[in-house]
Amino acid sequence: PLVGSGTTVFSLQNGVDAADRLGTILGQEHVMGCVSQIAAVIKAPGVISHNSGFAKLIFGELDGRDTPRAEGLLAALTDAGIDAELSGDVVAAIWLKFVFLVGLSALTSLTRQPIGAVREDPETRALLADVMAEAAEAARAGDVGLPDDIVAERLAFIDGLPAAMTSSMAGDLERGNRLELDWLSGAVVRIGRALGVETPANAFITTALKLNAGGSP
Repeated sequence: PLVGSGTTVFSLQNGVDAADRLGTILGQEHVMGCVSQIAAVIKAPGVISHNSGFAKLIFGELDGRDTPRAEGLLAALTDAGIDAELSGDVVAAIWLKFVFLVGLSALTSLTRQPIGAVREDPETRALLADVMAEAAEAARAGDVGLPDDIVAERLAFIDGLPAAMTSSMAGDLERGNRLELDWLSGAVVRIGRALGVETPANAFITTALKLNAGGSP
């Protein structure tokens, strides 16, 4: 009932299917795509810890058009002091973050170690690369345009992150909360199965963490 003729909705949730899910409920004409670039964890009920130096929104029309509502939203966000960017291919931007996030969440949760330890060990670094490569291949199978060197680029990005950085899913695992597993590595497995892409690394991550996915009683 809050959605009127001029209402625009976008989700800041992780994963790649939030916009489609919202569209089936609210009407696709009301939905835009968005990526939130931030590292944060739920420290306690109602307490969010922002544990990185970046906080940015990248958003846009799902069909790539430059529209008055998108320009108006960019102006409003900028005027409010929010770091925002209007994207001409927000679907690719969502997947670009997803490839990184699937790797970060999978390996920091599986190893219970921050990203610095993961990237320094040759074997965990190789598994990290495999997890991201499978996500990228699933995107390409779905006609999402990603750079050919996306895995190397994402690894270079990860090499520049603070060594102590971890993922929100690893934080949830540590505190016994529910995990985003089904919308991260689990989603890669589902999409890969639907599109004929093999995803053994993400299947392994999903199986290894599935008994923790519902959180502790």
